[in-house]
Amino acid sequence: MNTPVSEAAARVIGRVESVRASEIKVLLETEAPQATAFGPSIQRFPRINGYVVIPIGSGMLVATVTAIWMDPAIVPLRRNPDQSIIDLPYPVRRLTASPIGTLQFTSGRDILRLNRGVSAFPPVGCEVALPTSAELRAVVGTAGHGRVHIGTAPLADSTKVLVDPDRLFGRHLAVLGNTGSGKSCSVAGLIRWSHEAARSSMNDGESPNTHFIVLDPNGEYAPAFKDNDHVRLFQVSPDNLGPDDGTGAQAGATASHFNLPSWMWNSREWATFTGAASATQRPALHQVLRHLRSGAAAANSSHRSLFSKLRAYRQLLWTMIENGPAGVADFPGKQNCGQLLKAMAEDLQPHQAEDGRILPIVQAARTLHQSHESVSSGRTYYSAFSVQSLTEFLPRIDAIVSDLESDPIQYDINIDSPVPFRLEDMPGQLNALLTTTDMADNAKYMSGLTLRIHEIVGDRRLKPIIAPEGDRDLAKWLEEHIGLVNSPKGQITIIDLSLVPSDVLTLSIAAFARLTFEALQRLRRLDQDTLPVAMVLEEAHNFIRRPTSEESGELSAAALCRATFEKIAREGRKFGLGLVVSSQRPSELSTTVLAQCNTFLLHRLVNDRDQDLVQRMVPDSLGGIFQELPSLPSRQAILLGWATELPVLVEMRELAEGDRPRSSDPEFWNSWIRQTGPNTTWQQVAEDWQRP
Repeated sequence: MNTPVSEAAARVIGRVESVRASEIKVLLETEAPQATAFGPSIQRFPRINGYVVIPIGSGMLVATVTAIWMDPAIVPLRRNPDQSIIDLPYPVRRLTASPIGTLQFTSGRDILRLNRGVSAFPPVGCEVALPTSAELRAVVGTAGHGRVHIGTAPLADSTKVLVDPDRLFGRHLAVLGNTGSGKSCSVAGLIRWSHEAARSSMNDGESPNTHFIVLDPNGEYAPAFKDNDHVRLFQVSPDNLGPDDGTGAQAGATASHFNLPSWMWNSREWATFTGAASATQRPALHQVLRHLRSGAAAANSSHRSLFSKLRAYRQLLWTMIENGPAGVADFPGKQNCGQLLKAMAEDLQPHQAEDGRILPIVQAARTLHQSHESVSSGRTYYSAFSVQSLTEFLPRIDAIVSDLESDPIQYDINIDSPVPFRLEDMPGQLNALLTTTDMADNAKYMSGLTLRIHEIVGDRRLKPIIAPEGDRDLAKWLEEHIGLVNSPKGQITIIDLSLVPSDVLTLSIAAFARLTFEALQRLRRLDQDTLPVAMVLEEAHNFIRRPTSEESGELSAAALCRATFEKIAREGRKFGLGLVVSSQRPSELSTTVLAQCNTFLLHRLVNDRDQDLVQRMVPDSLGGIFQELPSLPSRQAILLGWATELPVLVEMRELAEGDRPRSSDPEFWNSWIRQTGPNTTWQQVAEDWQRP
């Protein structure tokens, strides 16, 4: 029976000439073919970054070729030299290889396994051989737990490259490469091939429970999955709407409205969007959020509304009374007082049936303001009020507010809890707060915050996103965007962010990612199990950029988004959330996020800074293979890290034209000769742009 050593002897190409810990020099045999070796299978002669094996003990040392060159021989190379013949200098071939691991058999001689690192080095003179197909499969990682076929290894006899999705997505993946290198196709392919591999491993009629979320700022991924009925597409202005199939997933051609209600934002996201200053404005914003969420948490919305209104009017009245005659008898105090009494009567009237004690307050307020009201030239004026007449309101209001405060309903809740509230109520709550005694001294610093909140409420561009109509149901939102926990179908969620207004785009991505992370965090706490979800962030250099001197501090949307994804990168794995970071400028990415990525798929990178950073950040730095980065053709990439035992050059599987993201290069020539081009007019563009 042949042994591994005897089998390797038939493929010998040279012998070890010198050995170092990081380098083995090999003198190649003169008879060794320059191109191809024939044995049990065709073995191509080693190329740069190719592989050779060296028998040691019961296994094989695997080394990657880093250099090949020729030297003139200084001794006769003929096996039986004739002393009467003078030998001329003869070139000999040499190569240098870096040891990377050891191949050993497991389970007898059935399975070859590659162990990283080298514990024993070969002696000088040891034979060096070409690897067999089985050895190549073990080297490129297809002999282990690979389940998803992603491509072939050109330097390993086009051996199939299979990866374990647990390793690929479980500890975060970075897909890096310049524009046009095939980066987007690789991301789309990884999602499609993973889904197909899971489906092929199940019984007929069963659907895989895959969960992918693609944050797509350019709107290029929807066409890549139009044939997949597991896809749910969200757009700001969907072109075609349709009902779902009852399983939480919709057909690939169906789009739903993307919304991220403002009541889902936490206090830091609100502070970032409003630009609230930390010293004065942020405490007021936090108090407004607490009041809104506390009121919204009440079981009876009318009950909550009454409590909020009574408390606000009580504070306003008390402020006027404290100012004495100037606040109620002089101008403009008397005018403000009359308008307040009129507003109080109108606001509290709907609550008369709810609480009988409201009726006397409404009647007294109406009588008092009407008795001081006069109209001249179409304008309403009020005569002077007395402090005593206004003071009579306070005990009545205090009694009802005291009863409502002692109600078992909890009014003071966490300001970051995603409890629904009406965005339209925020300006009123802020105005009421600014009239209280505690905030009176800081009211003059609140104009910027007040103006920004009014702008947000009145912005028609943002309203469909942050204040959508319909039910305010957190569970339904999570089911639609992440997918049902025990759905008969998995879900690929594509969030098309291409039409999201730029001033809320980065915040939307940060808030969406945080909500997904916290939802999976709470699911793990309640169920003691995880729901694996892979989240893809396209154009990541725009959203998790490393800090720069141009940032406006901790309140900038860039800093918030970076902090969110850095937390996911550090902690997401524990709760089943894996990141897929796709970027064309790795040197601009957060170093924290990159450092947490355990697997890298590197397409062509031309920029020197990008290449240097990748070589420092990746877990495997074998030098030679990275020299190919500037010249890699499209579809070829270097896979390295946790998902593969060794760095391997992969030619990714080719996607059909209809399965590719919409990221192809513009066809200038075909447009010039009128073979391609849009049929839409600028009038249609303008109407779409300007519509509410």
